[in-house]
Amino acid sequence: HYLEEAQELCDYVAIINKGKLVACDHKKKLLQGMDQKTLLVGIQEELTDIPPALQPFQPTLLTPSQLQFQLRLGDQAVSNVLEALNSANLHLTDISTKEANLEDVFLRFTKD
Repeated sequence: HYLEEAQELCDYVAIINKGKLVACDHKKKLLQGMDQKTLLVGIQEELTDIPPALQPFQPTLLTPSQLQFQLRLGDQAVSNVLEALNSANLHLTDISTKEANLEDVFLRFTKD
């Protein structure tokens, strides 16, 4: 029930949705199956819309100077995003990544 604790303490995780077992596997395997990374990028410029060079990555404009990218690790490398930011003449002020966690896995298996 406490996903943060489960992520820290458990090796194997089972997910039950509406009384049915929907996933049961080693924690690492469940996390690897997400194949997803969130990339947050701060830029000097203030945007009102997404530049054409970035549109293939379908970023979200969180603020005029912060973009969020949801990357599928097999398809889109962080280096490709950085090249696209460079070609759009955007200057980075900050960059961070967030790996998938058990909450992401849980939501994937329990969404309708």
